[in-house]
Amino acid sequence: STEEASPTPAGDEPAAEPALPRGAAAVAPEMDVDGAGAAADQTEAKEPIDWKKVPEGRMRQLRKTRRVMGTNRDAMAFLEGSVLHAEGRIDEALARMEQALGVQLRNRPSLLLKMGEIEQNRRHWDAAAGHYRAALEVDPLSAGAHLGLARVASHKGDWQTAAREAQTCIGQFFHNPRAHYLVGTALDRLGKTHDAIESLKQALTISPLYSSAHRELARLYRKTGQAELATRHRELAREARRWQTVTPAA
Repeated sequence: STEEASPTPAGDEPAAEPALPRGAAAVAPEMDVDGAGAAADQTEAKEPIDWKKVPEGRMRQLRKTRRVMGTNRDAMAFLEGSVLHAEGRIDEALARMEQALGVQLRNRPSLLLKMGEIEQNRRHWDAAAGHYRAALEVDPLSAGAHLGLARVASHKGDWQTAAREAQTCIGQFFHNPRAHYLVGTALDRLGKTHDAIESLKQALTISPLYSSAHRELARLYRKTGQAELATRHRELAREARRWQTVTPAA
């Protein structure tokens, strides 16, 4: 959030008396000049604070306290949107995310990635891709944005783009099983079944309980006449699903 302006301008003239946050007296004890606390002031009003006499070090503490105690509305909107998304309240989640667009630039890629994910859940592929591209404008090295574009492309049947974006994601973050899975599915659709099998095997090396990768690998082994391996991966897919019912996915 933007840093609060100093209550005292540069010319040493006092500005209007700032509103102190609750608890500010804890960091400015000298303001209670008689030392008697609130009980001694029940029948007598306190003198206005002479801000010229407050030491600069104490003023810095007060400004820091105001920042810490303030509410970051953009961050709150992002958190509320994330909770709504987890609860399956997709339209409400997107509305809250849109209210967080004023978030600081360094946090904007995370917001845009989440908005892209929500639009994917709504099956609004072009809107999702727009959010992922916007994230790349802020952070050209965002592996999550490239993965999102790969997912959108695979849903649209654009296998060349899906493979390219997933491979870019892998180049930035190799240990991403979903990226290897997307490369595998795309390469198979492009007629490169052997390479697809290798990509799926890599996905399972990273995440052995990836049931979708086991199912896809079983299909490709069946397609290439390797019945024993196909049967083995079908069994592993079922076993992985059983584990996922008792072990929440990361």
